[in-house]
Amino acid sequence: MAVAAPTVDGRLGDYVHGVSRPPGTRNADYAASRDALARAMGGRMLLPGGAQASLRELAASAGVSVPTLRHYFGSRDGALAAALQVFEADAAPWLALTRDPGDGDARASLGTWAPVFVAGWRQFGVGRLQVAGLTAGLGQAALGPVYLEKLLEPVQQALEERLRRLMVRGQLREGDPRVAAVQLLAPIVIVLLHQDALGGDHCRPLEVDGFVAAHLDAFLRGWAP
Repeated sequence: MAVAAPTVDGRLGDYVHGVSRPPGTRNADYAASRDALARAMGGRMLLPGGAQASLRELAASAGVSVPTLRHYFGSRDGALAAALQVFEADAAPWLALTRDPGDGDARASLGTWAPVFVAGWRQFGVGRLQVAGLTAGLGQAALGPVYLEKLLEPVQQALEERLRRLMVRGQLREGDPRVAAVQLLAPIVIVLLHQDALGGDHCRPLEVDGFVAAHLDAFLRGWAP
């Protein structure tokens, strides 16, 4: 994911010194370079301590200078916000799957969703993304809302849509899909944070799949039509 310094800094030099380009090329190059840098910094965020990385450390991970990052993103918060936005774009296929309730009943639909969510969290990097975003955004006036908008809310809103469709089909009782999504999602996220990100699997282990199955049973009883 690293970006070669001569390429990006060379483009920056063209902008600074006003080297002429064909019409439209500069904007395209700028956007592509910015996206590549954001992806490189996103990779750094997923490493231990990455969410607390300084602007200098972020620049080093992207293979560019600090002035280059300031040129593209303005500040450390701007750089991390751009990295979170890249994560949101990459999550689009997963979110589409979450929104689709499938053709079965509510138990089949949520019984399909839950293990996919847990596997995505534990095996495919979703957990690392959420932990990195939470670490970067917690208590931060600038980055907190970005984390909500780019990482946490998309997951919750996709689940809201799945539950809303199940309500429309009469497979869950009518109610606020947002409330239902929070009730369904929050305990699973807490357990995954507890077991994986905070070391609970060593100091107080919990069988996650068994918890999720019991939680789904309780949720479905509470939202039975």
